[in-house]
Amino acid sequence: MASLNQLADRSAAVTMVKCEVCLKEIPHSGAKSPEAQDYLIYFCGLDCYDRWNQSSDKSTGGEL
Repeated sequence: MASLNQLADRSAAVTMVKCEVCLKEIPHSGAKSPEAQDYLIYFCGLDCYDRWNQSSDKSTGGEL
């Protein structure tokens, strides 16, 4: 069984990122990211990705 210190060390090693839409902090391992971008952006789930994608379509006139 792991001691409290070992559990604290493991949780400190988890890298957190913010969802691009709702700014919720999520573990990097659970984040969704569209591929082939010049830079990475993260989403907590498909709902936020869809919201971001729809808003970027409007701002670019439908062109990505």
